Amino acid sequence: MEHKHIDSWKNSKEVFLHQLALNQQELRSASPPKHWYHFVNSLDSFVESYPVKRVVDIGCGAGVYSELVRVYFPSILYLGYDYSENALDLARKTWSHNTKAEFKLSKYQDVSHSDIKTGDVIVANGLLDILPNGEEALEHILSLSCGLLILQRINFTSENSCHETYSAYGVIDTYNYSYNVDVFHKLIKKYGYRYKTERYTETAKNIVVIKDD
Repeated sequence: MEHKHIDSWKNSKEVFLHQLALNQQELRSASPPKHWYHFVNSLDSFVESYPVKRVVDIGCGAGVYSELVRVYFPSILYLGYDYSENALDLARKTWSHNTKAEFKLSKYQDVSHSDIKTGDVIVANGLLDILPNGEEALEHILSLSCGLLILQRINFTSENSCHETYSAYGVIDTYNYSYNVDVFHKLIKKYGYRYKTERYTETAKNIVVIKDD
């Protein structure tokens, strides 16, 4: 099936300007988003027992997680991948003060096993939930065999996996993907991982995924 909105994020500069404006407002807020707390707290728990050297942010958008890493984990490197030059142009200009951050142009499908190093933690926030082929994307990320993953805002359903179309920031049409909970569980197990979830909304979870020894 052809998905006409698959490149809507890629081709719009305006949507990332809206995203960046919201992120900068959230950085100034006394109550940041719940998934930011989840990211920081999860990473903090990792560094006690796992040699975290770099955060690899797949689908980084305007790159706000580079700032969270800089503020809370100044010794950790950050690498953001996105398929939109518009997003990366904004990210590089906005977070240029962060000398430990790097941004690379790449579709998630082109991030390979060789790109992942010992001590990496993959984060996917605003990727797996906005694709019409979420299971395919999840399986690719799991196949990279990173020891630790933070998957955020994952929507679940007891019905078949599916997607809906919605308007992001009133600028573009994109997708909202929901995973059948049993299919998600089987994919995680297939690649030798275990996971724990934290409530994000009534139907969505923030998830830490750990490679079994």
